[in-house]
Amino acid sequence: MRMMERCGPPVGRIAGRIAGPLALALLVTGVLVLRRPDQLLDPYVWIEEVLTIPQILHHGLLALFLPIQGYIILPPKVIALAATGLSFFHYPELAYALTLLVSAGVALLVALAPTLLRWRWACALLVFLIPTDPEIFGLAHMTFWLTSLPGFLVLLWRQGERPLLRAACVLVAGLSSPVMIGLLPLYALRAWWTRRRDDALLCLLGALTGAAQVVAMLPWLGYMESPRLAILWDLMARRLFGGFVARAGGLPPDWELAAGLALCVFLLAVVLAAALRRDWVLPALGACLGVVIVLVVARAPADVITPAGPGPRYFFFPYVLLMWMLAQMAARGPLPLRAAGAGLILLALGNLPGVFARHHEHLDWRFALAACLEGDERPIPIHTTGERTGLWPLRLTPAECRDLLGRGLFGPPGPATLARTLERGTIALPPSRLGPPLAGPTVEAEGWAAGAVFSGIPTPAMVAQPYGSFVPSDAGTGRLLLGPLRAPGGVVALPVVVGPSVGGLSLAVIRRGTGETVRRIDLAGIEPQRWRFLKLELGSGAEDLAILAVDAGSGWGQWFAIGAPMAVTDGG
Repeated sequence: MRMMERCGPPVGRIAGRIAGPLALALLVTGVLVLRRPDQLLDPYVWIEEVLTIPQILHHGLLALFLPIQGYIILPPKVIALAATGLSFFHYPELAYALTLLVSAGVALLVALAPTLLRWRWACALLVFLIPTDPEIFGLAHMTFWLTSLPGFLVLLWRQGERPLLRAACVLVAGLSSPVMIGLLPLYALRAWWTRRRDDALLCLLGALTGAAQVVAMLPWLGYMESPRLAILWDLMARRLFGGFVARAGGLPPDWELAAGLALCVFLLAVVLAAALRRDWVLPALGACLGVVIVLVVARAPADVITPAGPGPRYFFFPYVLLMWMLAQMAARGPLPLRAAGAGLILLALGNLPGVFARHHEHLDWRFALAACLEGDERPIPIHTTGERTGLWPLRLTPAECRDLLGRGLFGPPGPATLARTLERGTIALPPSRLGPPLAGPTVEAEGWAAGAVFSGIPTPAMVAQPYGSFVPSDAGTGRLLLGPLRAPGGVVALPVVVGPSVGGLSLAVIRRGTGETVRRIDLAGIEPQRWRFLKLELGSGAEDLAILAVDAGSGWGQWFAIGAPMAVTDGG
């Protein structure tokens, strides 16, 4: 029996080794879900993926190394390429799942890598609890911020342990962002200090990846910021350090500045004391903090960025390093220092409630792709801020959409799936598919007037009898009834233009006799202040139908206009 026990697998030991990492991965995933809940419930495609997707379309695997906005960002490209290779039709969900895996992987690396950090598991979790807007969390394109963190861990690595993993950290971090350029002097300093061959080789590897980033950045050097000294003082002392510990209290700017200066002085004193004791962990973290502050100043619009407003991503590295420094204070040294470190972490976490979660408005990725296949004139919308008013256009031809959908391992969606998807919205037709205006419908206008369109929006010559609610301004309200409808082949194109805001606006197809709504048309899917021609499939009973347009919004930009329905042709 003892022999069988000795030869049997150490199940308990294996379970114990797995339980901790698994718990951390689940905890980090839970935090990410809470900080961006809509990305789980309604995932979408974001920001520079509008550039990544065309690169994958035209260059394939080579796209992995093509720069985006002056950066080589390998990990987000791998995610995008993998999601496209599985199913472009389900790209948002797949990219999000891979983003969660990468995020959990970075947390496990921080917790398990053989570094000199104390409280490594706490350090791993604190990465995702920094007191900034969660701009970078849960988004595939933003994973390069997380995958750059291994570059800092390499400086704190224990001598001779896991050399291949350490080299991989340098390679991944160096191909994630230009932060490696700033870390190279610290890599060189460590190599000089230790006189070890492995440190020298890692410095060389970091130099190669840094050189690649420099080459990618050269066309963008003209966009680097040169802020005034007063702005830099405000950025570093008040917004960066003061905002880290004092933002949630609603303190006046001068008090926030004082808190920031106090934190700076305290950190400097602690780092110098640690250096005198030849304890190099805090000095190394402090040096990394100085490097990333210089990089932020060089790259970011220092006069506008804040942890809770514009550009919170630029505070990611500084705040992670501050959290790690405070965790090291709380884990070592005399009791007063430990209490100060723990107290400052709690103060920083106290800033979380106001910036903990971020939400976004719904966009329908699969409808946009199905509409693209049908020749929809509108680009595929890409989120930037999470609001429909801040979208970027992804312009793909029907052939390009078909190409991307066909690359997936699971193949393109079938005709039945596409037909059901198209029922969720309305296609905008290009002018080449428009026929002449249709005769017959009468206009019943209350508060609307002929030609009442904002003067800055030219009305195309093909749009007949435009009626709008801009009477005498966007504060005007009212309703317009257009019918009966005559639709050759059961299909018409309705010219529509909306203002910057669609709040209070509605457009529907109704039955003339009963007023029953047959179909509602989503105005939020139309780019503002640009005439679009919406394809309406009315069937054989179009004579019993009418268009009802209602403007109940009197706020800024809340207006819209429609023209006489037009025939639809096959194009050519």
